[in-house]
Amino acid sequence: MLERGVSNNNESKQDLHTTFVATKADAFDVTVDNNNTNNIDKLEEEQVIDKKLIQDLLLIVFEYLPKEKKTHYDTQHTFFSNLSMVCKSQATQCAEFILAGAADQAEALAEKNPSILFHEVKLADRRGNEIKGTPFQIAAMVNDFNIRDREPEETKDYGLVERLGAHLPNEEVIKQLKAVFPENWEVKTKERMQSYVEALNTFLNNIIEIKADSYEAIETEGAPYVEKLKHALTPNPDQVIICGYLFDLQILGDAIQLLNDNLEKLGGWSSKKSKFFCIHGFGLLQTSVNVCDLQILREGLHNVTKNKKNPNRSLNFAGGTSPILTGIGVSHFLNIFGRLGTRLGDKTAHSTIKRLQELHLAKISKLRTLMDPSRRLERAAHI
Repeated sequence: MLERGVSNNNESKQDLHTTFVATKADAFDVTVDNNNTNNIDKLEEEQVIDKKLIQDLLLIVFEYLPKEKKTHYDTQHTFFSNLSMVCKSQATQCAEFILAGAADQAEALAEKNPSILFHEVKLADRRGNEIKGTPFQIAAMVNDFNIRDREPEETKDYGLVERLGAHLPNEEVIKQLKAVFPENWEVKTKERMQSYVEALNTFLNNIIEIKADSYEAIETEGAPYVEKLKHALTPNPDQVIICGYLFDLQILGDAIQLLNDNLEKLGGWSSKKSKFFCIHGFGLLQTSVNVCDLQILREGLHNVTKNKKNPNRSLNFAGGTSPILTGIGVSHFLNIFGRLGTRLGDKTAHSTIKRLQELHLAKISKLRTLMDPSRRLERAAHI
């Protein structure tokens, strides 16, 4: 192993070069050539971001350079600034994958370069929500935790928080989570979701006042109310989310409870007005959820919580609009089994609320476990 004091021994420059290549070139995947001034650029292109190691090696080489060459290489500050930009670019790409629900792609970037999990980035999700944090923190804020304990036959965790956290020191996991889940994070999340609650209340009250009888006529008379709801559910572009949940899935249960509390005014579960609320109110709300939770809804809440089935994580938005959303909020919603529904009944409504609560408690439990200083993350084998 090369040490910083190596220049004091009797090795020649060529010996140093040979040792340098033999010990570190494989890690960098570049050919080290004292006559090639593009090696630093090559390191950057290869996106090898072990900053301390590179710095130590550069200092060793720097000590052996003649004075006229040092002027060319005496740009370490610029080099590491550029290196930081590369790392931040990768961190942004990782966060984009997280927000798109592309779990495997996000994890692959972290496996290749774990240091990106220390870089804070700011970006918008598919709906325009601005969110700021490290990739690991963003995964936590979109509530991408394990949905249950891993089965013995499963080779990896379901949640991206757990998968990315395996590439961080235990104390860093706790530090980053405490930053985005401070003591008042639940209050902050509730305040952020209040606009959704108010929009749903307004939408339901507007439906109650509709005079039309046929469903087609209700659709026509209620169209302006649907547009108002869409507008109300649009994220505030001036708000940057730095703590709590980006979207709390429990609001779906609140929507069902709101419907249940106003059944008499709507004409019961089987009424046309209730159907209109389920499709457009409940359905549009589903289009607003985080992609990782949308994957769960697509698999079916019952199948995930009761039957312990893992959702398909390849259903993502990395390539643009996903077919998952086709028709949701327009002609149907996703029911408790992940099927296309147009109505809720008394039994399915209460079962949906129960399953939502179970999912919420399961994820909260995983968050608390991760924030417990006594716990130990399983490190990836290659780290």
